[in-house]
Amino acid sequence: MTRRPYTSRGSRRRGFVSVRVAGRTIMALAVAAMIAVANAQPPSNSPTTTAPAVQTASGGKQVSFRHRKTIQVVPDANYRTGGFCRINYLRSKDRFIVTFGTGDYGPAEKRRSTTPARQGQVFKEYTTDLQFTGHSMVFVDGVYYFLTSTAFFGDLEVIKFDKDWRMIGSQILVKDAQWPQGVVYDAQAKRFYVAYLDISKRGCPNARLAAFDRDWRLLGSVAVTNFQRSDHRAAGRPWVLHHNGLFYVSYDVDTSDARGETNFDWQAFVSVYDWIKP
Repeated sequence: MTRRPYTSRGSRRRGFVSVRVAGRTIMALAVAAMIAVANAQPPSNSPTTTAPAVQTASGGKQVSFRHRKTIQVVPDANYRTGGFCRINYLRSKDRFIVTFGTGDYGPAEKRRSTTPARQGQVFKEYTTDLQFTGHSMVFVDGVYYFLTSTAFFGDLEVIKFDKDWRMIGSQILVKDAQWPQGVVYDAQAKRFYVAYLDISKRGCPNARLAAFDRDWRLLGSVAVTNFQRSDHRAAGRPWVLHHNGLFYVSYDVDTSDARGETNFDWQAFVSVYDWIKP
């Protein structure tokens, strides 16, 4: 098979193809397709449809998209980097779940490790207003107990999932509470212990430690901090560790100016408690 290339040197020949079949040469003029394409073009005086122009920042035309909000998921107090970020909606609890992969987490002195043991997938929960809720989780007797809040300024809630991550129930634990980032379970005493923020005083969150029985009935609680609005101090991000019969509650404290604006001068504390039988 031989092919004669198209030439534009003043010649009117278009797309000639020479094909040799069974010793005979057949000359075919391939103009039918060109004619069909030409006939498909609209006449010069016919109306045409133009796609809408894409708006640019300085275009002055009608805007197709309007920016509402951007939040930064990482870095945060626990994770320095994150990639392959995905946001999903959990319909059963009206929450956004943001997942991302990280290989740079844990104690500061080890955050640059790239070994597989330090790589993983992380999720963070947000309200539909993209407010980070703060949460924690514990696995007891085949059930995942997920501690969260109903809204950024909401109530403390436990959501229960089975081992296949099917939701099996939820329960409101404390009114006006958020950031339950610390939870432990004492198998011997059959009690849950939760560190969270008491937000009953608006603009003045306080760290608190509470004990619940196996069915999540409140047994008792203690104020870890007891700030007033006039103190211009606020507790944040509480955590709890149960060790040798003692409870270690870690948290930070931030100060604010007279207008209530944060000074971003966090200080870290650890308070220690024991459990006294009522």
